[in-house]
Formats: sequence, structure tokens, C-alpha cells
Amino acid sequence: MHSELFQFQLPEFLKALFQVNTITIYAYPICILIGSLLAIYILRKKEKASQHYFFSYQLLLIVLIAAFIGGKLFLFFETPLNYIKHPEHITKIISGGYVFYGSFITCTISLILYLKIHNIAILKSLDIIVLSTTILHAFGRIGCFMAGCCYGQAFEFGMMFPKSYPHKVHPTQLYEAAFLLLVFLLLNRRYKTKHFHGEVFSLYLFCYAVGRFIIEFFRGDHRGTIMDGSVSHSQFIAFILCLLSSFLFLKLKRNSPSTD
Repeated sequence: MHSELFQFQLPEFLKALFQVNTITIYAYPICILIGSLLAIYILRKKEKASQHYFFSYQLLLIVLIAAFIGGKLFLFFETPLNYIKHPEHITKIISGGYVFYGSFITCTISLILYLKIHNIAILKSLDIIVLSTTILHAFGRIGCFMAGCCYGQAFEFGMMFPKSYPHKVHPTQLYEAAFLLLVFLLLNRRYKTKHFHGEVFSLYLFCYAVGRFIIEFFRGDHRGTIMDGSVSHSQFIAFILCLLSSFLFLKLKRNSPSTD
């Protein structure tokens, strides 16, 4: 893949200042940047259409910090015994990747607390936020594809990644990116005709959990497992979220018949 998009030489005075000759631009952060800009655009557009304004740069900073902490914390939980036995490996967490569910859970908790503290309608806000989240996540998976991580199991008609060499594998990053874009289109349409606040949020939780549970069967990179290796951590979390989102949807539908 193309984890490095391009390099450029620094001017001589910058070389002396920073003690480096070139700057490398990587694909993953560029994908995250594009996804973030689109996510903010969609969020702002939905805010304006609904006349429900809640976005602020303070909230954005909180979300970024929560995403970093949660993503890294769950990376530790994938193989906790390894880090306990070899504490020197903990430094690898900082330079390693992220676990989406870790970032998602900590971001959701942080968002709910922020909205509650500022007396902002929580469910109405979450219905908007998950739409932008889905777009950002889709671009994040495209970034994974470019970086060659999060690949799938061996597949004769698949693709070859540097970390999967010498095997062709399922491009599970693209599977998930395509699935997320489909979820976005469906939820965006549902948002326009939703019957109660929290409907889009609960549907997002359910749809992504089901899709992620299925895609996990095709993943080939090590992510940690439970139940004698038969279920991945993400599948277990997805199963729990399926139950919780179903309960949330039914409860909200029964108690909140109107979006007024």
C-alpha cells in the first residue's frame, strides 16, 4: 500500500533548526484530516437545519483527548498480560494504533457528560454526532487500508499488504469503509424522518455492531480474543452493544413518541 504519500526537502535554515532533511506526509493522518473536515461540515449543516447548536472547539478538544485515551487504553486491554509481564512494552502503546471501540466508548461518555453539564439535549445531539462519526470512521478505515493495517485473513483473490506478506488477504478495511458509507446513507435518510430523539443514535449502535461482528470473522491481524480464542474483543463488545442498542431503541420508542 501507500502509507507514505510523499516527502519534501526542507529549506536549509529549517534543516539546521529541526535537524531533519525531509518531511514525510503519511496517508493515515491525511485520511483522518479529510474525514474530520467532512464530519464537522455535516455536523454544522445538521445543526443549522435543526436549529440545534451545540458544537464548540472546547467540545472538539474534549473528544480528541477522550479518543486518544480510550483508543490507547483498549489497546492495552487487548493483551494486558503481555504488558504486565513486560512493562517496558507499554511505550509501544503510544506509537501503536488505536482500538475504535475504546475511542468510541470514551468519546460517548465524555460527550454525554459535556452535554449534561451544559444543559444541552443529549439524544438530539447524539443523533447528529453519529452521522458525522460514521463519515470520519469510514475515512479512518481508508487510512488503515493505505497504511496496510487491520487486514483480513488469507484469501486467494484478495490483496497483499506489507504486514500480511507473502499472503493475499481480505481487504477488510475497504469492507468496513464501504459498510460505514452505506450506514451513513441509511441513517441520514432515517434522520430526516425519525420519530423520536435517540432513534438514529440507537440504530447506529446496532447497525455498526452487527457489521463489525461479521467483518471480524474475516480479520487476520491479532487483536486479542476471549472464550478460548473463538470470539474477538470487538465481537464481544459488538454483541453487548447489539443488546444495549435494541433495549435503548425500544425504550425510547415507547417513552418518546415525538421529536418535538
